[in-house]
Amino acid sequence: MKANVTIQDNTICLKQYPNQFAAGNQLCASAQGKDICQVGQYMYPSSMTLM
Repeated sequence: MKANVTIQDNTICLKQYPNQFAAGNQLCASAQGKDICQVGQYMYPSSMTLM
């Protein structure tokens, strides 16, 4: 599964998921109707884009 998401400022995820988001080891990213959990478990850098 693939989704295009925008990397967000960590404060957005900290407000939205205060007891679930760990800014030290998680990436805050989302798009309308999608979030990072729906992209997949693993992400890797490809050029300057996270896939």
